[in-house]
Amino acid sequence: MYPRFACGTLYIGGHTSVSGSPAWSQVRAGRHFDIGVNVDIEKAEPLSHELGSGWKAIAEDIREGLFVGEVIRSATGIITDYVIIYANPSFARMTGVPLEVAIGSRLTALFPLAGDAPLQICRRVVSTGISEEFDMPFDDPVGWYEGRVRRLSENRFTVVFQNTTKHHSAELALAAAQDRYRRLFDAIDEGFCVIEMIFDDDQPVDYRFLEANPAFERHTGLVDPVGRTAREMVDGLEAHWFQTYGAVARDRRAVRLTLPAPSMGQRTFDIFAFPVAEELPNQVGILFIDVSERVAMEEQRSFLNRELGHRLKNTLAVVQSVVSQTLRSAPDIESARQSLSSRIHALAQAHEVVLKGEQEGGQICDIIRAAVDIHDPECRVDINGEPMVVHPAAALSLSMAMNELATNATKYGALSTAAGRVRVSWELTRLAHGTRLCLSWIESGGPPVRQPDRQGFGSRLIARGISGAADGSVVMDFPVEGLECRITAVLPYVTPQATTGDSAEAR
Repeated sequence: MYPRFACGTLYIGGHTSVSGSPAWSQVRAGRHFDIGVNVDIEKAEPLSHELGSGWKAIAEDIREGLFVGEVIRSATGIITDYVIIYANPSFARMTGVPLEVAIGSRLTALFPLAGDAPLQICRRVVSTGISEEFDMPFDDPVGWYEGRVRRLSENRFTVVFQNTTKHHSAELALAAAQDRYRRLFDAIDEGFCVIEMIFDDDQPVDYRFLEANPAFERHTGLVDPVGRTAREMVDGLEAHWFQTYGAVARDRRAVRLTLPAPSMGQRTFDIFAFPVAEELPNQVGILFIDVSERVAMEEQRSFLNRELGHRLKNTLAVVQSVVSQTLRSAPDIESARQSLSSRIHALAQAHEVVLKGEQEGGQICDIIRAAVDIHDPECRVDINGEPMVVHPAAALSLSMAMNELATNATKYGALSTAAGRVRVSWELTRLAHGTRLCLSWIESGGPPVRQPDRQGFGSRLIARGISGAADGSVVMDFPVEGLECRITAVLPYVTPQATTGDSAEAR
């Protein structure tokens, strides 16, 4: 048995133990314990009358750590420390402190880095008799411990505890993971939400928003969705949303789709929907992005591609007409060759504008002139209006509309006769959300005009053009004097261009 020493005056069970040797150290299980001086517990009163005769067998069999402490009081009766007078084997296993070191050691010597909290708990329990629970970290031995302190007598108490370091480490790791998830959740550009499906007789009828990131509102236009249902937030929401998310919840299978949402302002969404967890069978996570603009551009491009064949046929007809008119009016072969070369090049330039549509935009005057030049060898189209730069998408539509009007004028209208003329003009109105363009195409001096019996591709193309913009319209009138076409569109990408003159004029 290791010796038990006392330092100063100690009251244990009414006995006094007098000073002993200086501080000493022991090395056990590869650890260094600087425990100062131990206290003589040989004269301590037995614990059997406080814990019962079978207490030791029980204490040494339990998995929890257990020790019995006896307070150390000053000469005035103030509790200044306590000494461990018993510790079970689980105490050593949980703390790493050998029993022969722990028993007889004072708290402040055994756990010098623990701070004042353990001693304060013991003081309160011994003084009031009210048991207390604790959950706190220790720097030496390192770890988290939780347990319960109970008073045995005026000077004694028991502590039953367990090492919860792994539990706290797991909680810290979970908290860190949740923090990373939340930062990612808040930072991504894509909209993200977690919903809980609501079923009625196995049919999905609604869903409730449980979580939503900041980008959710930007992509959907819906504000503060958490806690509310889809039907509550969107009147007339399409059934395919409930069917899609309901299938994900039932089948536990992720899907990736592009779906329209006319009820949400004609939006279209790319979505990736997936089941959240097995234990949450009705919850679905949704990562999505508003692709309305992209879909609109794809539809426009598809429309243009579908009509490319028609445009090529018209081109061949125009080439035939150009060749015929050039050869008929040219004084000689060389003049005819030069005129044909110039006009066919102009035709190619017009089609390049139509097909590319990816440039940095261009002046409206240049776009119109490129579209009509091939039909206007005698400079009978007058172009007047305020300078402005047109965005590529609008420039493409405008070019096609002008080209179609010029083609019709060449075939049937003012440009089909020597006396005919065309006036193209426009006005701009600045609005808070863009610029309103009002463009007029007015023919005169051609053959008498009447309204066609049916709407051909040309008319559809003109109507489809830039009128697809906000507040757009196309009005075509057919007075006898000549066709009049008025196009109105609000273009957010139109930028007025400063010039030295009041207007742009071309021939």
